[in-house]
Amino acid sequence: MFNRLPVSVKHGLIRLTAAVLLCGVLFALAYDRTDEPEAPRDMETAYHRISIERTRLEFLDAGWAARFSAAAEAVGSSAAQVRQDFIKWRPFFDFIDRENRRVLLTTPQGHLFSYDLEAKSARPVTSNLTGIIRDTAWREPSPEWLDGEPPAQKIAWLVELGARDIEILHDTAIGSVVLVAANRFEGACMRQVIYRAPLPEGDVTELTFDLLYTSSDCLVRHPDNIIARLVQRDARTVVAAIGQGADPTGTMDPKDVFGKSVMVDLLSGIGTRLTHGHRNPQGLTVLEDGTILMAEHGPRGGDEINILAAGKGYGWPQVSYGIGYEPSPGQFARSQRPFGEPLFYFSPSIAISEIVSYRKPHFVRWQGNILATSLKDKAIHRLDFDIDDRVVRSSERIEVGCRIRDVELDTEGVIYAVCDNLDFLTIRRAAADYF
Repeated sequence: MFNRLPVSVKHGLIRLTAAVLLCGVLFALAYDRTDEPEAPRDMETAYHRISIERTRLEFLDAGWAARFSAAAEAVGSSAAQVRQDFIKWRPFFDFIDRENRRVLLTTPQGHLFSYDLEAKSARPVTSNLTGIIRDTAWREPSPEWLDGEPPAQKIAWLVELGARDIEILHDTAIGSVVLVAANRFEGACMRQVIYRAPLPEGDVTELTFDLLYTSSDCLVRHPDNIIARLVQRDARTVVAAIGQGADPTGTMDPKDVFGKSVMVDLLSGIGTRLTHGHRNPQGLTVLEDGTILMAEHGPRGGDEINILAAGKGYGWPQVSYGIGYEPSPGQFARSQRPFGEPLFYFSPSIAISEIVSYRKPHFVRWQGNILATSLKDKAIHRLDFDIDDRVVRSSERIEVGCRIRDVELDTEGVIYAVCDNLDFLTIRRAAADYF
């Protein structure tokens, strides 16, 4: 196939390969990198005065700029011609050790870093994940179904696809493991996969991944609306949220994995559909009673938080509290019948991201609240949630100034978030808090 490509395309792919190799070199140079945080900024909220500390994780950019430029050239463009805010770093993270405040961060290319939240120091973790991602990535520089799309969309196929959410599980049926959600190309189609690696005790310096789950469907889909989040359901099961892809018609089809939440058995790797009718899931969290909440993007307006119930459909693409985009905004049916109403919806959209249920002592007045992070809105929305009545009583917007991609809590309830611009936020009670 390579020999049949035009010479200019061959040269572009060769440069892209060289950029990938350069990523590895720069990745190694990031060893024990320390970043100085900005001075904390205090902010008034309804129930707490909070302090936001911002640290830029420059080490996550190791080799990314070179890869971006090579990808742009491979599709006949240049980095300068592409809107820089279209292509995101998309970092994800989870705690290796909550007590000692050490997390594991990943990039779409599969680079892994162990990061000490106290020392603000990072150490690369050796793994086979970058090789897996590179070997299963999309190589065609301009697939025919993207003809006419802007250069940034084509570059997304070369740069952004790969590793997505990372979830570290303890006390499971297979011990302590690291799970990474990702995309795997087979020829011209894409499967949704989960890779797993045993988590060693103590300091994590090396991980070896193998394939836990692969979707039965292998279809051509949009690179944004794909496998997005993982959350542990019990000792043997993890729930994966998978978006609709480019074609929403399969979301209500029980035989199609797209637009679904899927329960994956950690022992067998077998996936079973939990719910259907989802558009673009971006967040998952488990409440204290075991209830699973999913956050997902609507079209223009209508971002939702839903309570997942086995076998239930959530209406997309038949109903939405948002409206369409192109060629002219159309109105979806607003009545959710016979589908369930969302727990809460945002209109206008905030581009909802990860959500967490807050049950920690640090922010004493936020007990039982849901913290919904956002991309476009660059804020955290605190939802006062009544778990008994299953209703949100009120909401508060807390500005943070960056697109939050992932969020976690330590054992005390201090909030940590990573943003698309590589800002890492630490949010705690201010010294002059009300309580």
